[in-house]
Amino acid sequence: MEYDKFLKQFDNMVQRNNMGSCEIKRFHKIGVKVRFKHPTPSIEELKDLNTKDYMKPNHLFLGFKGGFKQKKIPQWVKLSDLPHSFALLGTSGGGKSNTLNHILFSIFYNFHSVYELNFIDFKGGVESQPYQDLEDKYKTGKIFTYTSSRLELYKKLVRLDIMNKARQKYLISKKKKKFTSDYVYVFFDEISEILDYKTFDKTDKIIQDKTKEIIESLFRTGRSSGFKLFYATQIFTSVGSGISNSIKNNTIFRILHLTESDEGINSVIDKEPLEERGINPKEFKKGEVIIKNENLYYNVRSLYVPDNFTKFIKINPKKTDPTFKSELDDFVKLIIEDYSFSSDIYDKEECLIDFNISE
Repeated sequence: MEYDKFLKQFDNMVQRNNMGSCEIKRFHKIGVKVRFKHPTPSIEELKDLNTKDYMKPNHLFLGFKGGFKQKKIPQWVKLSDLPHSFALLGTSGGGKSNTLNHILFSIFYNFHSVYELNFIDFKGGVESQPYQDLEDKYKTGKIFTYTSSRLELYKKLVRLDIMNKARQKYLISKKKKKFTSDYVYVFFDEISEILDYKTFDKTDKIIQDKTKEIIESLFRTGRSSGFKLFYATQIFTSVGSGISNSIKNNTIFRILHLTESDEGINSVIDKEPLEERGINPKEFKKGEVIIKNENLYYNVRSLYVPDNFTKFIKINPKKTDPTFKSELDDFVKLIIEDYSFSSDIYDKEECLIDFNISE
């Protein structure tokens, strides 16, 4: 049999018998060497493991993948290698909240690299309350939560927009290409609640239009300036989610959970690379995800992280380097001077107060 035909027949056999993924290589002139890989470990195989035991300085812990020799292999990515945009995608109950907890565990462990953490939760504030409790406990001055007021969200986004532009000017002044620490994290829980919002009057429309404009700008331009933008959504198509093609195209790191439709899968990750790896997100069990980071793929299972995990987090509330903050504040002032404010909604003086800067 020709080698290509053999590969096709063998692939069909593997899928029919649920044999998991494997590696096939030619062996001598007419031989073929087949090496089977352990699948993603089950929840049962991971139940006795604790997330805190897999924390590494300056790394994000993704979870466990299967392997050719080992049944469970921990997988990390350097924080400095992470892109600026992340999406947690999948149907309700697919594990997005647990994945978010998983990611936040690594970020809190590496709190020394955080300039700001912003949590935007328009589902009543239940998801973001534990992070507000952390700020109340440690008084870091770096953790902010937004739960209901679109006006307050708009003001915060204006502040982030100004910060983004100021940090770009800071990089130019230092002849640097990007930030490798002092990251600005922004988490949007169910971003469709923000983007797919129907306004009710002129002022509300101005706020909503500016909100969407700034969010899109951050996704386009926030990479070098150290922004890390996360959002969760059940739908990754433009219709029904409010997620524009601009945001979608600039979402580099995509985490796909259990997804029931081919349309939903194809909107996130091309079907072909998944089929090549024998991965079907419609059959994912609890905690299993496929992660696409540009051209890299990770099929892993996260550990269970309880919603009250923040009770076990200890933060060193170390302040930002005062010299860096002073230099950055100078650029913030320059940007504010030329910024286009809707003065009857938010003005320069109020913005300076929010930055804790005097004129």
